[in-house]
Amino acid sequence: MYIPCSQYSPLCDERALSELMDMLIDKARAIEHPIESSFFLWLHLAYLQPFDTANHRTSRAAMNIPLLKAGHVPITFAHVHRADYQRAMWGFYEFGDASIATDLFTWAYMQSAQRYAGFHLEDILNPKLRRS
Repeated sequence: MYIPCSQYSPLCDERALSELMDMLIDKARAIEHPIESSFFLWLHLAYLQPFDTANHRTSRAAMNIPLLKAGHVPITFAHVHRADYQRAMWGFYEFGDASIATDLFTWAYMQSAQRYAGFHLEDILNPKLRRS
């Protein structure tokens, strides 16, 4: 997939992509904290670009797996401006800088937590969210 105005060029070698995908999954599984694992999956799966299309949608779906397995609320980017999302990805793709993505992820997760009835925002910092 070509990204206009970018130095980034995804791999085209199927074998290398398969190996990197296996490594990515193993690393995500090894991350014990579900929010950190979620963040890792979101950024790195999108960056790897293993599919012809829908890489960002796939990464956003996959990032919810560790959250849901741990009983946490899922995250969406429903109220995130497209330009903010692109800026976060651009910083990571072009410079390896995840700081904008970290801020965006944190903000989006807080927004998502507020939208889910029965979950309390202050419980995000606890290991498991409790239903009221």
